[in-house]
Amino acid sequence: MFGTVLDKLGSYFGQSFLLSRCFPWLLCLIVNLLIASIEFPQMRAFVEGEYAGATSTKAFDFVAALIAVGVLAYATSPIIQAMTEFLEGDWIGSPLGRLAAPFLVPFEAARRDRLNAEYRDIFDRRTKLPNTKRVIAQLRNDRAAGARLRRIVDVGAINDADSRFGEVMRHRWLNLEISPDTFKAFIDSLSRALRSNCADIANLDPGENAEEAERLAEIHNGTVEELTPFVLDFAEQMEFRARTKRDRDFARLELAPTRLGNSAAALRDYCDSRYGIAFEAFWPRFLLVVASKDDKLSGTIAASKIQLDFSILCFTLTVASLTGWAIVLWLWGRSLLTAVVVFVAGPALAWAWLRIVQSSYAAFADVARSATDLDRFELLDALHLPLPQRSDDEPAIWQRFSLLTLLSDKPTPVTYRNPVK
Repeated sequence: MFGTVLDKLGSYFGQSFLLSRCFPWLLCLIVNLLIASIEFPQMRAFVEGEYAGATSTKAFDFVAALIAVGVLAYATSPIIQAMTEFLEGDWIGSPLGRLAAPFLVPFEAARRDRLNAEYRDIFDRRTKLPNTKRVIAQLRNDRAAGARLRRIVDVGAINDADSRFGEVMRHRWLNLEISPDTFKAFIDSLSRALRSNCADIANLDPGENAEEAERLAEIHNGTVEELTPFVLDFAEQMEFRARTKRDRDFARLELAPTRLGNSAAALRDYCDSRYGIAFEAFWPRFLLVVASKDDKLSGTIAASKIQLDFSILCFTLTVASLTGWAIVLWLWGRSLLTAVVVFVAGPALAWAWLRIVQSSYAAFADVARSATDLDRFELLDALHLPLPQRSDDEPAIWQRFSLLTLLSDKPTPVTYRNPVK
């Protein structure tokens, strides 16, 4: 039912407008109305009277309220862009920004240093892991040496290897990192067990303990077939994730005073360092081209932007509501419950919305990176600019594009014909 209503409204107003503009205002007004009902008896009586029963007058009031919300949402749409720029830290050059920067920038610098340190630590641990092929070859030679003994000599070594094998396999099944020291200690223990015992039942002398040989063979086979490949593969995955997070959250050189500002800088740096693209000039034109040529990609970008705008407006309205209610309660407040909602639950809700904004921005930036990787040449094609023949040619073409769009200049003639594809 709700989906049908949403589709119907979307056909009139646009789904993006409803989800990212109207719904946050509706939520804000409903929550503020509930708080007012708790604090002021007159408002509570009014709400109860409106809620009880259904008349044509109330239906008209409800429709009028929805229209008012729609008008309010449309009129205040620029707030989202202004708030986005504020959260990105564009105000840092203002007098207020220069005062606040010493308090904000150190936190972001510390976060960047922490990510760099985490990546370096993971990289160092990964480089300390022994080579997988060498480990397998070493264990194979140790097993061959033990097979020549044709008997079980050191059961204690098998027990030690079995105990260590159980420990590292628990890490493997829990998908946890196995440290280089732990893995090396286990491999040394297994090597001793293989050299001092025969793990091949067929080579055992009559009367030897075949169960111990079979247990040792199972440890060796599990190590070679499953454990050893996992250790290096998992370490490489951790290294890749740590580097990806660092590069997604921060640019190479630029440091903004806010988390959103650094995410935006990282997105710009990604496009510039890989392709030579000036993102501010590229992105709005690219959106128009994608909207006319690729409905699926355009829908994906629109969905991520709706989520981002929705969370930013909800955060903005939450902060504005808390500020307004703080003033009201300071002057006329009586209810302890309202004070708890405003001064305890309110800041927690604002913090939660801020984290959602940060996550939504990161998700939107990931979509923007992927769209740039896949379809950036569609913009060149739409502008009838030459496509690069090699990756080395691409930065020069995007630089020409930037000059044409940012400076409104034509330093060199442009041939509006693409080479044969």
